[in-house]
Amino acid sequence: MNICVVLVTYNRIDLLKEALNCYNKQTFLPKYIIVVDNGSIDGTKEYLEEWFHEKASFEKIILYTGSNLGGAGGFSVGIKRALITDADFIFLADDDAFAEPKALEYLDKFYSSYSDKDSIGAITTSVINCGEYAKGHRRVIRKGLFSIKEESVSAKLYNEDYFEIDQLSFVGAMIKKTVIQEIGTPIAEYFFQYDDIEYSERIRIKGYTIICVPQSRMHHNTGIDNIKFSWKNYYAARNRLNYAKKYFCKPNYLYYIIVYYIKNCSMIARVLKKRTDAEIRMFKIAAKDAKIDNLGLNSIYKPGVDIEKL
Repeated sequence: MNICVVLVTYNRIDLLKEALNCYNKQTFLPKYIIVVDNGSIDGTKEYLEEWFHEKASFEKIILYTGSNLGGAGGFSVGIKRALITDADFIFLADDDAFAEPKALEYLDKFYSSYSDKDSIGAITTSVINCGEYAKGHRRVIRKGLFSIKEESVSAKLYNEDYFEIDQLSFVGAMIKKTVIQEIGTPIAEYFFQYDDIEYSERIRIKGYTIICVPQSRMHHNTGIDNIKFSWKNYYAARNRLNYAKKYFCKPNYLYYIIVYYIKNCSMIARVLKKRTDAEIRMFKIAAKDAKIDNLGLNSIYKPGVDIEKL
């Protein structure tokens, strides 16, 4: 099995160095590593030029986007390049995700021994955050009469050899190339957030299975985000609503919209959740943009902006 790693980076040179070093240490080496530099200005380009000329047991490919396309745009660019290699699977990860030495070996062993190979769309690692399983990276969908819930998998499942999931994140996700050729690349216009969830839906709609192999592990030590609301919430809200519009049946979608407005845009949200005027305005704009498919990098909610000062 040939694996092509696609790694997206932006202004995190120290983390990038650590992440790339993890692939040098793999007991099952990838055949290709594609690094997508999203317009970094912290010395990443100079470092990558040095890295490119270092001897390695895999082929190195560097793509410079020239500007920050977000994770969604970066992965879309990298996957398109990976499709013209002879890789069987394309393994996705950020620059702050660190593969344990046997991560790829465990994925290869699972696929080699699995009887129904044609049914597999993607195989994932487990994700570890500060020593604990980050179960939100691997989720299942629970459908009610009106509601649809996306739930983290049970902790007990991580004791199994493998288990099926409905939704993956692009941290340690290994997707079959023939499946990508069938369903296309991620939506670059999502920019950030929910590109991987939407992509999971496309994999499942085509009838393919997504499987997590817990022994294969990635460390994604993001810690606890103490900033409750930021520009990031705009993209999470907009893209989630856009995803719901695409894939939820009408009752489920209407239910979600009602709950969304109550939680984020109503007087109830202002009183009980202490939503500020800036937050409410952001959530309303996100909903409007999702409805009319106004995607891409928003002219107001750009990375790093303080929404309370807008």
